[in-house]
Amino acid sequence: LQVSVTKRLSQHVSVNGYYIWSKALASGSLQTTGNIGNSAGTEPEDYYNLGLEKQLTDNDQRHQATVSFVWKPDYFSHFNLFTRTLLDGWSISGIVSLRSGKPFNITSGTDDNFDGDTNDRPSLVPGKTPHLLSYTRPLPNTTKPTWFDTTAYCKTGSANCVGTGAGNVDGTVRPNSMTAPGYKDVDASIFRDFTLHESVKFQFRGEATNVFNMVNLAAPGGTFSSGASFGVITSGVTFPSGTGMRVIQIGGRLLF
Repeated sequence: LQVSVTKRLSQHVSVNGYYIWSKALASGSLQTTGNIGNSAGTEPEDYYNLGLEKQLTDNDQRHQATVSFVWKPDYFSHFNLFTRTLLDGWSISGIVSLRSGKPFNITSGTDDNFDGDTNDRPSLVPGKTPHLLSYTRPLPNTTKPTWFDTTAYCKTGSANCVGTGAGNVDGTVRPNSMTAPGYKDVDASIFRDFTLHESVKFQFRGEATNVFNMVNLAAPGGTFSSGASFGVITSGVTFPSGTGMRVIQIGGRLLF
């Protein structure tokens, strides 16, 4: 589903934006080299339980929205010369980008089914349903909260943790069963042309990426055997490439 909105320049404002809702599903992994839980290509983990292979694709992204705008605050034409010269003629533009997170795998980190591959799946604790938790960024020197309910998983083959497949040693967790944090970014610029002589103009520009200095979080640790880092977010991301924390630059150019 794609929705687009366009408002041409009127009342000093123009807006162009779109929103996309999508969901990408697969009945088996077509993107991962070495399927999760099985080291042989992209074969299913358990041929008698193919429902475990139903998954979100690696590039599934539920919500995406981008809005760009241009604002010309020329509201001072009836003021005195000094005010008109100082405040009229500026243009302010911006781009707002919002995206949902992509799915990631939960793996055990150990060779539970004895096939020589440690990329196995854990199993679900009976009666537990894996889900995301309400997340608040931790304060310094405090325990980092988990992104999802880590108590819903157990090591296949351990006490009260029954798996599937031959010997019940294959995990029951589907690939790409959890979704990482989303992404948000606002970039903006302000510029104005000053006439120097006839067709010669000087343009002043100020630009900023990630204007509000928003932190975008990376996916949490997804390896069950990693202990304290399982389910914990330990870093941020830059997306698209080159956008991190706020960067401001000021410049000018001569137009003739």
